[in-house]
Amino acid sequence: MSFFSDLVIHVESFFSKIQAFLAPFEKQFATAVGPAVLAAAEQAVATFATQQLSGAQKQTGAYQAIVDNLKQQGLTAGVSVVNSAIEAALAAYKAKNPTE
Repeated sequence: MSFFSDLVIHVESFFSKIQAFLAPFEKQFATAVGPAVLAAAEQAVATFATQQLSGAQKQTGAYQAIVDNLKQQGLTAGVSVVNSAIEAALAAYKAKNPTE
């Protein structure tokens, strides 16, 4: 196999794993709150990913930023929904920024 073929296989495998991880949460994100949580998570992960903080501090900061963002919109989401959104956003961030 060529390098390109191997790369395509690895990328497809990576995204397949992300989809398998997210499958149980699809119902939770299908509500009106779902898109807002995901958007807030993407923003929070991008903000905290490059900061010189521990993993726990980044997670706590991202969580609070999402909750604050949702509160400003008059929305709320459960802890598991917010944490799942952080994990999904982090996986997407790492896929887009593999060297960080």
